[in-house]
Amino acid sequence: MYAVADGTLTKQYLDGVLSSQSGNGWKLSLADRSFFFYAYLSGFADGLVVGAKVKRGALLGFVGDTGNPRTRQLPPPLRVPPARRYCGRHAPDARDPLHLQGLLTRRPRRVCHSAPVATEDDVRRIALSLPATIEKPSYGMAGFRVGDTLFARIRERADGVLVVWVESEPEKEAMIAGEPDAFFTLPHYDGYPIVLVRLAAVDEEELRELLTESWLTRAPKQVRRLLDGPS
Repeated sequence: MYAVADGTLTKQYLDGVLSSQSGNGWKLSLADRSFFFYAYLSGFADGLVVGAKVKRGALLGFVGDTGNPRTRQLPPPLRVPPARRYCGRHAPDARDPLHLQGLLTRRPRRVCHSAPVATEDDVRRIALSLPATIEKPSYGMAGFRVGDTLFARIRERADGVLVVWVESEPEKEAMIAGEPDAFFTLPHYDGYPIVLVRLAAVDEEELRELLTESWLTRAPKQVRRLLDGPS
């Protein structure tokens, strides 16, 4: 795999480390604040380290099959455009490469939408509507589990922050870069496909999508079938 533009290697992903689902990979950041993900590499080109500046056409690594096979259909490299804001809120265009290339399957944020924001009560109601879900405290806050596996929890009640899982670290990075008003992370979650959600920045429909995706990511295969009902 070769650098598609001049840029800086700002993050390296390592297969099997800290629950990385993207396998071996690079994040190549450009001057315009967009960046490219190179994922599922079999190995890296010699001499490259985080912080290295590379020219277009430079060898970055080799095509491989590392990482989670469920997310390996993502066509590398994936370009993530810089965040844009409309009417005071981010609203990614459905034509952006992020959506066209299939990294994010959630619908684009609507421009200037005025739907009521999500609340902790909405989290509880939606989470408990998903099959085999129970509520059990996590770190003293409301937590929601499919069987014994946590898939969502309230992190900070005062600030209205929800913890959810996504399919891969590239998806996590893309969500945060594309919608920084709604999604963020902390060093504690580095290396994990976990996203922090500001409830005040999403509506009920978006919340349902986030919780459903997190449930599907964490639920055992035999339980995931329950979401669609008996066949």
